[in-house]
Amino acid sequence: MALYLSWLAESHARVGALDAARDAVARAQHYAATMPSARTEARIQAVQRLL
Repeated sequence: MALYLSWLAESHARVGALDAARDAVARAQHYAATMPSARTEARIQAVQRLL
């Protein structure tokens, strides 16, 4: 779920919907906290750089 949300956040960020992107990142981080993954963490960090 966290990966899907990271892709959604990236899409929002790329079209300039930064509030929506931040919300999706926050939700992705919530899911990532319950099941840590290096791949997910890397995706979230990449999206955060867009913000």
